[in-house]
Amino acid sequence: MIGLTLITTALVPLVRIPLAALRQEVGSLYQSQIHNLADAGFAKVQEMLLRQEIPWDKLTKTEGKRITLFEDVCTLSLDSQYQKKFKRKAEIKLVSIKNKNQEEWALMVVRITIKASKKQKNRSAYYVTLCKKNGT
Repeated sequence: MIGLTLITTALVPLVRIPLAALRQEVGSLYQSQIHNLADAGFAKVQEMLLRQEIPWDKLTKTEGKRITLFEDVCTLSLDSQYQKKFKRKAEIKLVSIKNKNQEEWALMVVRITIKASKKQKNRSAYYVTLCKKNGT
C-alpha cells in the first residue's frame, strides 16, 4: 500500500505538467485561429464594400449607428478531437469628419465579434478605414 502511494505521489506531478502545457498550447492555437477568423471577417466586409453589396447610401443614412452586415457560425478544428464552433458577427459604423480644408471624410469602424459559448466572453476586433465621403 505504501508503494502504491509513493508511485501515485510521484506520477501525478509528472502527468499534470505536460497536460497543463498541452491545454495552454491548445488555448494559444485557438487564440491565433480566432484572430484569423476576425481578419477573414474584415476581408469579407471589404469585399462586400468593393462589390457594392452594401450601398453607400444606406451607410450614410444610418450614420453613427451600427449596422449588422452578417452573422455566421465558423468551425475551428485543430485535430479531430479539438473542434469548436464560434459565432461571428460583423457590424459597421460610419462617422463623418472634416479635415482642415473642409473636405468631408468618412471613418468606417468595423467590429468583428466572436463568441465561443455562453460561458466565455465575447472577443471583438476593431478595424478602422478612412475614405472620402463620396464613396471613393
